[in-house]
Amino acid sequence: MKVLLVNPTGSSEEEYGAMRKASTELPQLGLAAIAASLLQNNHEVRVIDMNIDQHSNDSLLGHIKKEDYDIVGFSIYVTTLRRALLLSKMVKQQMPEKTVIIGGPHVTLYPDDAFSEDVDYIFLGEADHSILELIEYMNNGNGEAPQITGLLKRVNGEFKGDTSTNLVKDMNVLPKIELDKMYDLSRFYPPVHIRGKKVMNVIGTRGCPYKCTFCAVAEINGVKLRKLTPENFIDQLEYFVKQGYDSFIIYDDTFTIDRKRAAAIAKEILARRLNIKWNCFTRVDLITPELLDLMKESGCYHIMFGCESFNEKTVQKLKKGFTVEQSYKGIEMTNKAGIMAASSFMLGLPGETKEDMLHTIHEVCRLPFSTALFPIFEPYKGTNIYDDCKNEGKWIKSEFKNNLLTDQEEIWVPDTCSREEIEELAKYAFQSFYLRPGYIPFLFKLLYHLPASRKVRFMNAGFDYFFLSRIMPKKYSRGSRYR
Repeated sequence: MKVLLVNPTGSSEEEYGAMRKASTELPQLGLAAIAASLLQNNHEVRVIDMNIDQHSNDSLLGHIKKEDYDIVGFSIYVTTLRRALLLSKMVKQQMPEKTVIIGGPHVTLYPDDAFSEDVDYIFLGEADHSILELIEYMNNGNGEAPQITGLLKRVNGEFKGDTSTNLVKDMNVLPKIELDKMYDLSRFYPPVHIRGKKVMNVIGTRGCPYKCTFCAVAEINGVKLRKLTPENFIDQLEYFVKQGYDSFIIYDDTFTIDRKRAAAIAKEILARRLNIKWNCFTRVDLITPELLDLMKESGCYHIMFGCESFNEKTVQKLKKGFTVEQSYKGIEMTNKAGIMAASSFMLGLPGETKEDMLHTIHEVCRLPFSTALFPIFEPYKGTNIYDDCKNEGKWIKSEFKNNLLTDQEEIWVPDTCSREEIEELAKYAFQSFYLRPGYIPFLFKLLYHLPASRKVRFMNAGFDYFFLSRIMPKKYSRGSRYR
């Protein structure tokens, strides 16, 4: 069959506001994994990322008509639900014979949100295998709702089928993701702080056993960790190294969750003499000096942590599973190993006062972070903290339009602060961190290793954020994640 998979458009202005020039667009790996399964089974497939391919809704419809796809699929996040459903409606209105399928994190958590007469099938969880089962079912003449794990079918206006989440048991049986066969990779670009001339994003695990209240990864991808073997993971890197890529962003939720595996990956990079740069995401309680030294030797230069707060009561409330003291030790340990440490710190969390947020900001400025992010907290449906927000704050209509969660007309504010106060604290946090004299050595080190084009983007982003957005605030999004 001929299949089109679409990542609906989003906007860097909506999410990053005045920091949009620091933003990134990288290949959507979930759709790419599904496309790889289809290609392996001799189906014709195209992946379109509307953020990069610059398709309007009308031009996308024209493309669908011209190519005459049998199946059109949309990946849905909480930020793109409305757009995906609009596109589904437009496809069905003009081409009712097309089979429209949808999947993604949001519909896995809330399939009811996507119940529509313009959608034929809904995938819950990971569709690497189930999309092949669906095609086999369609080739056999359809009929009643198929008994396929995590697949719902619209039958007489109702969706019927298996409501359990489909999870791939073994990632090592999946085909290699050859992104160059799915995307025009020249159009993508990394965040401004990433080293290397050609940068690729990769992933080697799925699932998360942790219970952070603001995150829904465990509900979407399961609590059981599934992982590529070190050899298979490095094969993935080597494939791109042969195409000239010299830098990798490892998007595993927690790269060092299995420290033996992380060490084996670092050793394999060295054994194959890949000569690459790479960065990753992990937790402050899952690193050791020995592991960090090995990671550094193999090319790791930057680790993103999720400390979120330096108030113990908040860290425990978020169920991070570590203490503030462990955050201090982890950051110091990383810095001592010669790896740049970064972290995000959410502002406006339930229960946090202005004084609590100021304490976190001042601690961040005191510690050896190379970069720090101060996103304004937004509660996502499907997370445990969403329920807490009902009791410790309220949703309001405001001049601060919710540009991040565009399907929510209102924004959430805690009982302890106004939205105006939180926005001002966010500005204060970025200014205090990046404009302090003590940041100058980190800035020079960061800029020294960047290619020229990324240096320019970095400086332009800083100029826009710290100067132009204050002179011309109406030109920049209010209510985006970063202020």
